[in-house]
Amino acid sequence: MNARRWLTGMLCCGTIVACGPVDLQGLDFREPSDARKYVAACARGAQALHCKAILPVLQTVEGPVTVLIPNNADSQIVLDLWEDLRVQGLTTETFLGSPAAERFARANIFAASKLSTGIMRTVDGKTHTIKCVGSTSDASEECVIDDQLAGRSRMDGVANAVGSVYTMAPALGKKRAYLPFE
Repeated sequence: MNARRWLTGMLCCGTIVACGPVDLQGLDFREPSDARKYVAACARGAQALHCKAILPVLQTVEGPVTVLIPNNADSQIVLDLWEDLRVQGLTTETFLGSPAAERFARANIFAASKLSTGIMRTVDGKTHTIKCVGSTSDASEECVIDDQLAGRSRMDGVANAVGSVYTMAPALGKKRAYLPFE
């Protein structure tokens, strides 16, 4: 019986290796090298409202993109969004497909392949002050946006990366891990 299980396991592993990168309804065996595919994979999460809001807008933006994604548990991101949506008279249930979802997406997408120090504009037309500093421990840079958010690109070191996705955290003393979307 143990030999049969071992053989079945080896055949399964062989099949996975032979097929190359495999995606089984969200189970990615490699991180996407394209920012749009990264967000699409994220949007499969049951509570990933942030990625689900960004995805349709992202598909309308031409050229390279940099996407800001909160570096937090989906449940915490939903709570943060809920607080912001409540002020706008919305709920998390009515968020997707609403103008607020589009504003959220446009506020957190840059039409650029990566963040760089200087003034950059999100696709909602707002300008932001970016400060990127290299790390001494690895090849990645940490970028701070408007002294509100700080994060690193998930695409640093990914061969043939198309665009970038930055996982963001609130800067010291700040509350949100995404840019405002009034």
